[in-house]
Amino acid sequence: GISVDDFLLVTQALPVPGRAGLLGEAAGWATTAAQADAEATLLSLATDLRLGFTDLLVAQERLGILGEAARTLTRLVDVLREREAEGEGSRFDRLRAEREIADVETEHEEAAISRLDAQARLSAFFAPGLDPRALRAAGSVTDGGDVPALDPLMIGLLDQRPDYRALMLEEARWDAERRAAERLSYPVASLSAGLKRAGPD
Repeated sequence: GISVDDFLLVTQALPVPGRAGLLGEAAGWATTAAQADAEATLLSLATDLRLGFTDLLVAQERLGILGEAARTLTRLVDVLREREAEGEGSRFDRLRAEREIADVETEHEEAAISRLDAQARLSAFFAPGLDPRALRAAGSVTDGGDVPALDPLMIGLLDQRPDYRALMLEEARWDAERRAAERLSYPVASLSAGLKRAGPD
């Protein structure tokens, strides 16, 4: 008579020796690289904050110096105008001093724009709703003391950069993943088990 065979087959491939360990190693490198990336992001934000503060401080001091220079030149022009009226001064000296005032006022406006730009960048680090024009930088540019030599600071500085460490860690992860991928070319063993049933249709 007519008979039917039923099969149930289960196959489990065995892991390639060492591949799971390499993938675990790659995952570890990826985690450490992500931590270094987070440190690099925080360092970048802190750097932007310091640069914004320094730019604001420099702009404030420039505004003060240029404002005082403009007032001094204005007093000089008044004196030169009086001397010219009395016949003791030349018109050329007065015009040259007035030209100097115009140049100083132009630089003063540029410094004012720089201050507004620095205030706007700094306001991004504070809660919304803060008026950027209310920000003021305390201190003075000359308060920092002596500037250290650059060469001693550069020794070993590259290895301490979190973005550089993140790149090195990513390279280590890629190397572990490459070695794990190479293991796929190895012959793969598998275990198989099954049931067979034969019977009439």
